[in-house]
Amino acid sequence: MEEIMKGGEGWNGGSYARLWVGRALAIANVTLWSYNLFGFLLPVYLPRSFKKYYSGNGSTTTSKEE
Repeated sequence: MEEIMKGGEGWNGGSYARLWVGRALAIANVTLWSYNLFGFLLPVYLPRSFKKYYSGNGSTTTSKEE
């Protein structure tokens, strides 16, 4: 946690505004990632892929056509 709170002596970085912009960007990134995972991938794609996999009608099954 000390790396995030670099504000003491010896810190030769940019301004505090740049630090807050970086934190805001990190929060926006986590928010977007969480929405993608919990709002799209798990409720939409996962059931669709399970249905395709377990239905037996997918392209991965072998069938003989005579």
